[in-house]
Amino acid sequence: MSSKYDNMPLVDKQGHTIHRMPPSERAKIFMPFDALKGLREALQETEGRAERAGAPTLAPEPFEAAPDEAPDIP
Repeated sequence: MSSKYDNMPLVDKQGHTIHRMPPSERAKIFMPFDALKGLREALQETEGRAERAGAPTLAPEPFEAAPDEAPDIP
């Protein structure tokens, strides 16, 4: 999507030229990253050790269906 103003330079209040960031570079700003280096690998290693040791896994709690009718409230 382009317009006739795409090539016009942007200028801030002090008169400095602001360069436009190409969309391909702008998309990199929002890419996910690992804030804690090595955390993902450490978690995978811990999970692997637990599986090899035969640690029990947590079973989900049974779902209890809601009653068909709401109780009468006095």
